[in-house]
Amino acid sequence: MQDGGRRRIVIKSIMSKQSNNLYICISCDLNFLLLKAINYKRDALKIKNGDYGECSDGFHMLTTISLELFLKTLVAINAVKKFNDPNISSAIFVDTISKNISKYGHKIDLLFQDLQELYTVLEINKVSVEKHLFAREYVLEFKTGVAIIKDLEGLRYGSFAKHQDKSTVCFLDKNIVYLLDVLEEYIMTQFKLLLTDKHRLS
Repeated sequence: MQDGGRRRIVIKSIMSKQSNNLYICISCDLNFLLLKAINYKRDALKIKNGDYGECSDGFHMLTTISLELFLKTLVAINAVKKFNDPNISSAIFVDTISKNISKYGHKIDLLFQDLQELYTVLEINKVSVEKHLFAREYVLEFKTGVAIIKDLEGLRYGSFAKHQDKSTVCFLDKNIVYLLDVLEEYIMTQFKLLLTDKHRLS
């Protein structure tokens, strides 16, 4: 899936006369959210630089943010599927999507809870929150392995976080990249299908 650089979503003629306002909002605002997720993933891979024997807080910070944004992009896509007003204003579009994604905070487990389709797409058996003496982490058990996603607050403040983070498991980092790769491909497909569907609205 990595072809020497990040994959870009190219939206052609979004300002053409044939494009309704809903399509333009998706092409600009929602596309930008998806690109942010892709960019954070790209930057995480630059930090790791193929060295999976090296432990990096930067890698874990960026992959956690990337995962959260991929999931919130999918929440937004599912919400926009129900939009049928081609003339929706940008302000209403942004406000509605903001409310849909902000209610989750940074809770990865709650996002997966509402995105049941991903259990099939990612072949996930279980998503759990592990709280122990040294860290609070999200554990994703899937068919080919386990991915451990760090809690953002713990990553930032370590011992001084509400849920302290004093240790990092790094030997499973490849599984995080695998997870993000599959997720990116699925969400990009859903995004393109949404664009095609909403472009048909008159």
